[in-house]
Amino acid sequence: VKEEREALRKQEKEVADAAAKQDAKLQEALEEITCRAQQFSQVQEEHETCKRKEKEAADLAAEEGAKLQEALDEITARDKQLTQVQEERETCNKQEKEAADLAAEEGAKLQEALREITTRDQQLTQVKEEREACKKQEKEAA
Repeated sequence: VKEEREALRKQEKEVADAAAKQDAKLQEALEEITCRAQQFSQVQEEHETCKRKEKEAADLAAEEGAKLQEALDEITARDKQLTQVQEERETCNKQEKEAADLAAEEGAKLQEALREITTRDQQLTQVKEEREACKKQEKEAA
């Protein structure tokens, strides 16, 4: 009976030691699982933070893109206006040149007409003087 008791105690001790080892292994596994769960939770939080930051960056980029598009549209409109003004200026310059050329032609014609009038006026004056001289001579002769 003593030997059986001793064998049972030894068996109980072995079972207790095995249970203690198993408990230690389970405790270690639980700690590892807890640690990994915490790491997973941290990674998940970081992932959520990254997603939130990416969304904020995308929203900001969209806003900036809209502002840039608006600025581009305004620049394009101003460029069209500038082009139109330049075309109008070129048209005005062309018309001014044509008017100046025409005025120069007309001025030359008027200058020529003035010379002709001056020449005829001188001829008329000479004819008048000659007539006066003839009248004077006719009077003196009479």
